[in-house]
Amino acid sequence: MLWQRRVSGKSMNSRRGFSLILIGAEYYGNSAPKIFSKRRYKMPVIECGGSKVNLDDEGYLMNINDWNESVACAIAERENVEELTKDRMDIIKFMREYYKRYNFFPILDGICKNVHQPKDCVNVQFIDPIKAWKIAGLPKPNEQVIGYLHGEGGVV
Repeated sequence: MLWQRRVSGKSMNSRRGFSLILIGAEYYGNSAPKIFSKRRYKMPVIECGGSKVNLDDEGYLMNINDWNESVACAIAERENVEELTKDRMDIIKFMREYYKRYNFFPILDGICKNVHQPKDCVNVQFIDPIKAWKIAGLPKPNEQVIGYLHGEGGVV
């Protein structure tokens, strides 16, 4: 194993002048680094069309590229959304396209305008816009976006 330790402000490498930075490692005296172990738990997994897709603890896709319509249906079922109608799928697809283009959550009124639905379409169709976000397979939004979605104007 290759590791690096500091001796009086200088770096001493264990062999051949290479250095390796170990994340979560700590040194105790002259011994080798001790790696902190992470708590192990099972990640939620959904099965769609013969493939397995990983979710985080809150139900967001771990890999945005794993998304397809059958994954969306499985997440919708998990989120207690009855059926993904054409109107709902239009909303979800627009959210994905917007996120891919701008790397940010679209303004709710803008979603409805772009999919030619009434002004409060996201709230009517999904009740909670976070459900639409999850079904769209997008990563967990930050606190500012969550505040905006809950009517706090983006201020947390």
